Amino acid sequence: MSTFPGLMLRLTAVFILAVALATLSPRAARAQSTDSADSVTSDNGSSAAGQTDDADEKSAPPAAATSTDSGSAAKPDSSAKSDSPPSNQYASHAALKTFDTPPPSGDPKFDHAALAFPDFCRDWQRKLHDRELNNLENISWKDQNGWKTATYVSYSPVKTCNCKRSTGGVPIGELTYQETELYLSGRTVEEARHATPKPVGITNTTEIFRWDRTKWDDGQ
Repeated sequence: MSTFPGLMLRLTAVFILAVALATLSPRAARAQSTDSADSVTSDNGSSAAGQTDDADEKSAPPAAATSTDSGSAAKPDSSAKSDSPPSNQYASHAALKTFDTPPPSGDPKFDHAALAFPDFCRDWQRKLHDRELNNLENISWKDQNGWKTATYVSYSPVKTCNCKRSTGGVPIGELTYQETELYLSGRTVEEARHATPKPVGITNTTEIFRWDRTKWDDGQ
């Protein structure tokens, strides 16, 4: 009889231990299941983000390579990362309001040349306009990641028009203007042609002409 209480105590302890184990096991299983779900969500989230970035990259037009103003020729700027340069970087020069002739010098030959040069400048401005239209009509298109891209050169109006004497006294005509390289892009050529051109390079151009006895020599 003395051993019966001890046996009962041992049986009670075993029962309590079994209940405790049964209670803890589901909790551990639930915790493990939650961790696995979090891991799957994280992996799926990362994959979706990567796909979105790829889609955005494909939907954006290729960036245009910009160049800086060297004063004589546009050179590529490898550090440029924007599609378009700052708005104040490529300010266009205003057109001349008038093509003035210098006052008489007392030299009939020089005065004759100086009087004719403003008309020459106006005609040169017309030729620059025609050259720009020709550039637009003969654009060479490229395929870049599903986009049509191209650049062409436009010309500002003549901004200076001056007649000077050379060291030997020969009339020299000098005019200046800007050449701007413009970038176009679109899903189709038609879309690209109607897109707003983005300036990617500029050149300040000076041209010098000589007086050929009776007229200005335009090289033609």
